[in-house]
Amino acid sequence: MSDLTEREIFACMRENFSGAADDCRRLAAGERFGLYPAFREKMEMIEGCCRQASMWRSDGRFLPVAHQVALAQQKCRQWLVEKHPALRYMALATILDGYAHMCDELETKATGTTGPILLKPLEGEHRTGKPVQVVRPSGLIVPAGVSV
Repeated sequence: MSDLTEREIFACMRENFSGAADDCRRLAAGERFGLYPAFREKMEMIEGCCRQASMWRSDGRFLPVAHQVALAQQKCRQWLVEKHPALRYMALATILDGYAHMCDELETKATGTTGPILLKPLEGEHRTGKPVQVVRPSGLIVPAGVSV
């Protein structure tokens, strides 16, 4: 799937989003036999398409969608094993429809910037009072609490 054009990536993404949402609705209706493997394959395709779209366009906004889709697929498996109510599958179908709409907007909407679009970094841990490892210009690593 590495030689796909941008249009093919987005077409595959749209097709798999709608198919996965339909599979969720069928899971909510009580269908179980053989449906989850097809659903999982569609979710993996969506994740791959989002990653490819991110690389193709140098746009990091597709990466959180890929991550959320992977988490949703894992949760859906857990719901099947634990026999959760159909309401969760319907909610997941609605979420997938929303992500499909968001990806369509990301495809066609103007970004207003030039160059790559990077995600904002997450805030790091607060380090006040915590030991810190120091690397000297010589390459020597000095553990915390040792004075040189």
